[in-house]
Amino acid sequence: MLQDIDSSEIPQSWLILAQKVSESPFDFPAWQELIEHTETLPSTNPRKKDRLNKYSNKQHIKLLFIAYENLLIQFPYLEQYWVNFAEWKWKLDPETDISDDDDNGDYTTADDIYKRALSIIPSSIVVWEAYIDYALNVKNTTEHILHIFQDAVTEVGYHFYSHTIYDKFLDFLKQHDMSKYYHLLLRRIIEIPLYHYSKYFKLWLHLIDTADLTTIKYMITQPDLEKYYKLKYRDLIKEETFKTLKINLRKTFLDVYITTQFNVFQMFNFEKKFGTPYFEPNAELTREELNNWNSYLQYIELVTLKKLKDPVVNKNNKKLVDTIYERCFIRTNQYPNFWIKYSNHKLNLGETEAAKDILLKGSYFNPIGNTKLKMRLIDLELLDGHLKLAKSYVLELINVIPNNLEVFLKLLEVEKLTGDISAGTNFLKLISWKLSDVKGTEYEGQFDYLFVELLSYTNLNLEQLEKFFNSHKKDKLNRSYYYTKAILQFYTFYKQDNGKLQAVEAQITNAIFRKKFNIRDTDNDDFFPI
Repeated sequence: MLQDIDSSEIPQSWLILAQKVSESPFDFPAWQELIEHTETLPSTNPRKKDRLNKYSNKQHIKLLFIAYENLLIQFPYLEQYWVNFAEWKWKLDPETDISDDDDNGDYTTADDIYKRALSIIPSSIVVWEAYIDYALNVKNTTEHILHIFQDAVTEVGYHFYSHTIYDKFLDFLKQHDMSKYYHLLLRRIIEIPLYHYSKYFKLWLHLIDTADLTTIKYMITQPDLEKYYKLKYRDLIKEETFKTLKINLRKTFLDVYITTQFNVFQMFNFEKKFGTPYFEPNAELTREELNNWNSYLQYIELVTLKKLKDPVVNKNNKKLVDTIYERCFIRTNQYPNFWIKYSNHKLNLGETEAAKDILLKGSYFNPIGNTKLKMRLIDLELLDGHLKLAKSYVLELINVIPNNLEVFLKLLEVEKLTGDISAGTNFLKLISWKLSDVKGTEYEGQFDYLFVELLSYTNLNLEQLEKFFNSHKKDKLNRSYYYTKAILQFYTFYKQDNGKLQAVEAQITNAIFRKKFNIRDTDNDDFFPI
């Protein structure tokens, strides 16, 4: 990116700050300093910082975009920074309309930035609100804006605080005289547990009271009219019949109100305990908040667990669970247990591919050294028989953290299943190479566990194993607990050679090992107590 900029036009002050975040990429205050400095690059007066505008130095504008792109690669859950990035893009490089092109990862327009943000944090009210406002401000067709509203409702329609989205949508429909759509949307809203559920019921009751022969058809279908009220649309021409129907509809929807109210109260018991709703880089969340999220998710999973006859209700329940999980990740994306919990939820529903996608996404947002999610993903791929894909994930981890014992053991497991190492000799060569690689390092002791692990592989014959153990006896016996344990088990349970077992025991002079392994003391003919 920087190679596209004339180096002579890059301020030294900017380079110093950029170097700082390069050396400490998780230092969020340093990123904030870089962003703020870049936004005011034209300023020469520190007391009065002039912000960039479309007439500013083009190289400085590029630096701003570079700073935002790299910040959001490092911290992709920063909702407001995505919005700021898109607004800067629109302000400094405005388009004539919204691009309909598929997102290709290039931030060529503000629209691209919003789409990219929503692909990462689909349940962000902050980003959706800003995106809708952006769409309304750009010269666009009504159909295109309607499509964006529909996408927003799909993604955040079950968000507890999605009233801001619904308010904008209802206003838009009213302004464009989309009466039928307005009625249908409001009918949907009144069954969703929202913080401001009550005001939507008032609107709905007002629609019932003011309904005419046309709009009543948006509120109740002909089949339902016949089924529940023994009426046809033509019967409503009679004023008294129409009035009675309205009264009955109010009574019917009162039951809906009570149900929604109950669900809102239940959810509010969890919602009221949350404080900060946005992502805080490097912040350690309190145990109370983590427990509240966990309890909230368990409650929602439980109340939506039962499958009903109505497929629409089942679909809505599923979306409610998904929305709360996505909201949870805005706060807890660096806590792998929540990703695993969501993945397990999908597995319980039989959605294996979705479960794997969740683990893969979560692995990108967690520290490289935290292997929980990737290891879980590898296991799922192995269960599905996708051995090559599983191996590719293991090799990715090996390249990043080569001296992680758990990862290396997983590599051995995958290699065994793929058959890439079918001959015992080659298998031993791989282990020998690793033992040699870590020899004399801080990892040597833990990788000695490979001696114990070897005993579980049936593709190795006893002669190969014995030769392998003997080749390491000089360096490991009396020094390595795992080696000593493995060679004793080998002669006891595998080779079953009592003479060689006693010979090895006699060579063990480490008193701690003799006590640990209950080796007979030849002086007093007793066993050391364990």
